[in-house]
Amino acid sequence: CTPDLRRLIQRIFTEYDGKGFARAQVLRSQAGSLLGLMARAIVAVADDAEAGRHHPLFRRFEALVEEVFRERIPVADYAAQLAVSPTHLNRIVRQATGRPASALINDRVLREARRMLIYTNLGAAEIGYELGYNDPAHFSRVFARGTGVPPRLFRQRMERGG
Repeated sequence: CTPDLRRLIQRIFTEYDGKGFARAQVLRSQAGSLLGLMARAIVAVADDAEAGRHHPLFRRFEALVEEVFRERIPVADYAAQLAVSPTHLNRIVRQATGRPASALINDRVLREARRMLIYTNLGAAEIGYELGYNDPAHFSRVFARGTGVPPRLFRQRMERGG
């Protein structure tokens, strides 16, 4: 909330609590100003996010994730490969997406797992190993947490067309 918005909101509350002449008209006018300032703030946030998606570091991170997501390396290793700190990498990724870098990595792994469940005959355990998980049960838990259903049920639903 910007200082301008805070001041305007305070003026609205003061006007609302008062009994001044033309109170309704003043409140309508202030509400219109509030809407205008909020619209500006929303556009500014959207512009920041769009700028974040075009940030060279974010694009390099996306490309690196695409390259090595199967290796299941921690965010710190991605940051080291990009020659930045994990904190800076997370800041840039959050600016672009509103989510931490680890979430983007996990999303990519889950997207590949779903693709493999749909387009291959590999079992869930084999897919888990292929995606860098040493424990098939852990892969199943991660998949179920990320998609809402375990791998076997996901595949069954896709085979039935649902």
